[in-house]
Amino acid sequence: MMSELKPCPFCGGMPKVNDWTLKGITDKRCFCDNEKCPVYLSKTIAIDDWNTRPIEDALTARIAELEAARRWIPFDWECKENQPDHMQVCLVLTTDNEMYSAMFLSDNCWTGLCRDFCKYEVAYWMQLPEPPEVKE
Repeated sequence: MMSELKPCPFCGGMPKVNDWTLKGITDKRCFCDNEKCPVYLSKTIAIDDWNTRPIEDALTARIAELEAARRWIPFDWECKENQPDHMQVCLVLTTDNEMYSAMFLSDNCWTGLCRDFCKYEVAYWMQLPEPPEVKE
């Protein structure tokens, strides 16, 4: 049970678990016993509630999403699943380890502002970040 518990959201310490009984119903509850923690011994919390962290979980999911969007993806000329969308502008890394801005066209063609790319020349691609919101 202890290995399933998340650390205290305030101090990072591992919670303690005890049996708690109310009106004849016994349940396992947890609490933080770190004397320096702002919630030190303030109350016991049901384990499911202790482990529920909607804001932390949403932030963790968003971080993972952003990291996945900002990674180099191997460009597979044969596999459509590893290719960007048609007319999508990306960063590309060539087999010569040169980086360019390029647009993916149909039939595995890439075109850029500076040059076009030969077949099998693009080794990796990455999505561009969203542009900032411009205030008028």
